[in-house]
Amino acid sequence: MSQIIFTYESIFADTFVQLVSHPLPGNAAGSVTELDFQDGVREVENLSVRPMEAVANFSVVEFKLSIPFEARLSTSNKDNPRIEGALPDIHVKVLIYTPLVRQEALPDLKAETRCQMLVEPSLTGGMLQFAVNVNIVVRCSDKHQLSIPSMLSSRGQKNEDSLQTSWVKACEKFVDPQRTSFPDDFFPHPGEIE
Repeated sequence: MSQIIFTYESIFADTFVQLVSHPLPGNAAGSVTELDFQDGVREVENLSVRPMEAVANFSVVEFKLSIPFEARLSTSNKDNPRIEGALPDIHVKVLIYTPLVRQEALPDLKAETRCQMLVEPSLTGGMLQFAVNVNIVVRCSDKHQLSIPSMLSSRGQKNEDSLQTSWVKACEKFVDPQRTSFPDDFFPHPGEIE
C-alpha cells in the first residue's frame, strides 16, 4: 500500500453586529477617548464538530467566541481610567468541509476577528454603550494520511502500462467530439464574447 498525505482547508466568513452596554466603574463620567478591540486569531470555546450524515465530508461546527476590549476615558479630574470588558459572547454555528473528521481527532480550527465601530461610544446612565461590527473568518484545516491500494499506485506495479493506457484512452475519448458530444450551447459563440 502506498501512502499519500493531503491537506485541505475550508474557510467560512460572517459578520455580526453587537450592541454593547458595559457598566462603568464607580461614578465615572467624561468621554471615551479610545476604544480598542483585541483583533486577530482567537481561541474558540466549547468547540463541537458533528459530521453530517446526509452530506458526506461536511460537518456542523459550533463554538463560542469572546472578544475583549479596552476603553480609555477622559475625565475632568485627569485620572483617565481604563475600562476592560468583553463583547457579548458570539455563538457561531457553521457548515464546513471536513473530510474524514472524527470526534477524537478534531481538525485545526482558527477563528480570526476584526471589529469596526458602527456607532461612536457614549457614556449614558452609568453605562458605556456602543455598536460594533464583528467580522469573523473561520479556517478549518487538517492533514490526512491515506492508504492507496497498490493497483492505483505507480510504485511496484506490474501492469502500470495498462493503467496508463486506460487513462490515455479516457482522455482521448473526452476530447474527441465524435465520441463525446457536448450540447450546442456548451461553448460560447464568437459573437457572444465581449
